[in-house]
Amino acid sequence: MPAAGQNPPAQKDPLEIAKQCNCLPLVVDLTALNVTVLDERRNPIEGLRLHAFQIKEDGYEQKVAYLKQSDDPISVGLVVSRSGASVENDRMVNDAAIQFLQNADPRDEYFLIDSNRAQEFVSEPESIKQRLNEPTPNGTAALSDELYAGLSKMRDAHNRWKVLFVATDDQFRSGEHGFADVRNLIFHSGTQIYAVVIPDAQHLRAGDTANTITYGLLKTLCNLSGGEDYLAFDSNISLPSVMNRISAILRSQYELGYFSTNAAHDGKWRSVKVKVDVPRASRPAQVLVQSGYFAPKPYK
Repeated sequence: MPAAGQNPPAQKDPLEIAKQCNCLPLVVDLTALNVTVLDERRNPIEGLRLHAFQIKEDGYEQKVAYLKQSDDPISVGLVVSRSGASVENDRMVNDAAIQFLQNADPRDEYFLIDSNRAQEFVSEPESIKQRLNEPTPNGTAALSDELYAGLSKMRDAHNRWKVLFVATDDQFRSGEHGFADVRNLIFHSGTQIYAVVIPDAQHLRAGDTANTITYGLLKTLCNLSGGEDYLAFDSNISLPSVMNRISAILRSQYELGYFSTNAAHDGKWRSVKVKVDVPRASRPAQVLVQSGYFAPKPYK
């Protein structure tokens, strides 16, 4: 008990404690979401207030507990998958990853997937750039296994916010792990995926379905995770502009928190939808958010 005339010690806000937890379904059943809001030109919309957001979980409306414009440190994994189909494609894949790192934030941490194995997290991305410039075997690992390795490494992340950046011209081949394995690990790890796909333009125009399928599968994974995808070939895209766009999105996200009305700890899947009412907008805003999460399992 405090002495007479002294104020009692300040009580820690359980909401603030929960927000610092390094997982998606947080302690005291607080769920935190990273949300991107884009206008009709796909530019980030900033400065929105809490009342502009509506969250539904499994179709039931949830009350937003807090909102903040997120600029927290990020744990970033890079998956650079080259098929060896052409020297030009290999260069573009490498350039995409290096240019992504040009916008590195000194507060972030990074790792690179190298032949299905994740290197340790580093705070300085220069070592990763050097590694990317070294000759490496092409097409030796299935893209699904590389994605799975990257998502698995996020268990060691020091930041709540996790992003996997993918640059590839390879086909989506399943190895030890398939599409469903990668999809499920996205939700368990709470990781956003941003992908740049650089298919062979000649095959794409000729109706080669392998490149189309690869892009479609990566697009689906990006959408489910709350990230974005980009299709690049020939001169139709400027890689620096794409990397600048991704960096702008990553630094213009909102963090939303809510206490689910479903208090069950059953480990089951819960779908999440977020709608945003942007004042004076001529068209509905595009919202990027992870499409759901697995509920906490019963306490032991």
